[in-house]
Amino acid sequence: CIGAKKHKGFIGKGDSFRVERSTLLKYKGTRPMTKPVHLDAVFDYLEKRLKCEVIEVEETDERVVQECYKKPNCVATGEDKDYYGQPIRFFNINRPEEGIIDCTGFGKLWLNDKGDVRGYGRMWLYYQVLSKDDIDNFSANCFSETRWGSKSAYKLLSPCLDDNQALTALVGGFKGLYPEPKTVIGWRGRPIDIDWLYVAQEVFTMARMRRIKGEPEVMLTDVFKRLGVDYE
Repeated sequence: CIGAKKHKGFIGKGDSFRVERSTLLKYKGTRPMTKPVHLDAVFDYLEKRLKCEVIEVEETDERVVQECYKKPNCVATGEDKDYYGQPIRFFNINRPEEGIIDCTGFGKLWLNDKGDVRGYGRMWLYYQVLSKDDIDNFSANCFSETRWGSKSAYKLLSPCLDDNQALTALVGGFKGLYPEPKTVIGWRGRPIDIDWLYVAQEVFTMARMRRIKGEPEVMLTDVFKRLGVDYE
């Protein structure tokens, strides 16, 4: 339906590096432990019959992003909401009426007719960081006493007109959630000293996909400095 002349497919095996990297909430830790009965047969079919590339350590959607990054003739197809916040062109197979969306720019946020937050571009990534993801199990307010939800993040970010404003709002949001450093018990049962930047960095790492295979963790402080955001 998008006129592609060729395609590539990927299937994941094992845990993502984000499971080991996560300290506050276990990455994807809320997903069922029991495997579907026919999962191995489906995996075998995809690998041998459809020639899908097996991905380990990273995630399949991350590998898709790497394949499409800085390639204007490549389009990611799927249903994962995370694609909207990555610098690629994306076609949502469950929303064909949207067509191919260019998510490489600043983007925007809006509320649909059901009152749900929608968006694309870097604004969607910022929203994911400042909000929560129940599927991948990370949350901006995971250890905050402040009530916080998707609309809270939307209200802070939606008026922003550029990256500096959006990241400044993000900093303000996290500082409001964590006004003082504290010690918490992470998902491994060990005490962790955290502050607003610790939580923001971890959530950012969970939400942002690597653009290049093996890319090191991108530090938020470097992003703030590059864009002139006052975060101290």
